[in-house]
Amino acid sequence: MLEEGRTDGKMHVLLAASGSVATIKLVQIINGLAEHRNLSVRVILTGSAMHFLAGQSSEQPTVSEVNYMPNVDAVYTDASEWAKPWKRGAPILHINLRKWADVLVVAPLSANTMAKVVNGMCDNLLTSVIRAWDATGTVDGGQVKKIVVAPSMNTAMWRHPITAKQIKTLEEEWGGESGWVEVLRPVAKALACGDVGDGGMVSWQTIVAVIEDKIGIHRNCPQLLTEVLGLLLPLHISRMRHVFRSVLRITFLPLLVAGHSSSPAQRRIYSRRSIITVSSPLSIQPFKAMDLRSHNIPSSSNLWDDNAKSSSTLRTRLRSQDAAVSTSSQKALTYNDVYQQFRACFGVDHGAPVSDTRAHDVTECPFAQAGMNLHASATAQLVEAHTDIQSKISRFVVESSATLSKSDDLYSNIAYPLSATLCHSDNFPRASIQNHLANQKVEIAAAKEGLRQLGAQWDACVQAELDAWNSLMGETNRRDTKMDEDAAKMTKKFKAEAESIVRDQCKLLGDMEKEFRAKLQAESMRLMQMMIDE
Repeated sequence: MLEEGRTDGKMHVLLAASGSVATIKLVQIINGLAEHRNLSVRVILTGSAMHFLAGQSSEQPTVSEVNYMPNVDAVYTDASEWAKPWKRGAPILHINLRKWADVLVVAPLSANTMAKVVNGMCDNLLTSVIRAWDATGTVDGGQVKKIVVAPSMNTAMWRHPITAKQIKTLEEEWGGESGWVEVLRPVAKALACGDVGDGGMVSWQTIVAVIEDKIGIHRNCPQLLTEVLGLLLPLHISRMRHVFRSVLRITFLPLLVAGHSSSPAQRRIYSRRSIITVSSPLSIQPFKAMDLRSHNIPSSSNLWDDNAKSSSTLRTRLRSQDAAVSTSSQKALTYNDVYQQFRACFGVDHGAPVSDTRAHDVTECPFAQAGMNLHASATAQLVEAHTDIQSKISRFVVESSATLSKSDDLYSNIAYPLSATLCHSDNFPRASIQNHLANQKVEIAAAKEGLRQLGAQWDACVQAELDAWNSLMGETNRRDTKMDEDAAKMTKKFKAEAESIVRDQCKLLGDMEKEFRAKLQAESMRLMQMMIDE
């Protein structure tokens, strides 16, 4: 299958994930590449990465479900390397994957896998592919293919001196423009362990954009639209120039011919029609800095001469009831002569010879100046519209990027479990809600044990009272009915003391129970209030 896939005409992305909680972003990366149909994706999962893809939640599908995602052709684990006993001639998976891939993206790259890669270890399928990578481009032929890694780890692990040495190896010794490794450095955010700091993997949108750049495929982004508009604008300007010539030929040439060969009444009719036809375009202010022939900003030497020999304008010429008529000594120009001179005025037939000196007046006629003004104004408005579109596209790019960043942050907050949320105050230390609840459970259990012991003491006191009463009643029955007065007083006094002790103990137990219940209720309400405030 891998051998056949090399000639399928698609771009090949080898997407790998090592043992980090950021493995759950693998689903979003694959979905981000789903719109590209001319793409083949194969996934490598280390043994640790598979623990995060066991169907625990909607963002953590099973490994088999990943295999059915868009553009995914296969999912490999460490068990895929030597599924069957190898024999001569059999394929070797980590070698074939290296040959098949146009780019290898390891997202996330755990601290353990990074240490293995930097030190040349290859004890699983992923590290074997990296160890067998053609780092010089001399084995497989062609240019050096990149390995893109996106580290993801705890803040303390990322700031560890060992990590700094390993990153230096990846970026400086193996990276660079001519290197074969590219590192997407982590970003600072709330980590899954509860800490807040750097070490978190870059956003999946960034990884998707890097993959698209490496394999040379791009989405229909506003930046691309801007470039296309920049290329197409000169073509539209040129097309408008030809359309404008056609309009002038249809609208004004009959007027020119009429001006030289028609009667005064006919000229007045043509004049009125022409006014209606061209009054709207001529109201546009001319853009004199635009060259009609090149559509570029001209120098002072190639601007049209504003001091034309004829001081009349198109509007005044058309409104004139007594248009100038050629002298009798001049022969009336034919339609073809006027048309050729009109084309020469707009620079269409640069090499066409002038047929007659009588065409000199027509060449410099106000029609050419009016046409130049109209064309320059239209061109200026097109440039202004293009600039406005570019500014709107730029604003849209900025706003959409900010919206995507906010959406990613909101999703991270939603995906973060409530039990792992940190909370603290002056009365208790900083810890997660889960730890606080566990501590409360311990305290409640201790309180229950205290109540049980108090209950046992109460039962013992009641039993002692019964024994005392039984003893007193037995002695009274055995004594003579003529007990002296002192014995009776002692018995009564003892009874009173016993009752007093019982009352005191009962009151003490009641007070302790009320106080404990009040404290327990207050503590529960305080914790609930803290959770609501957080």
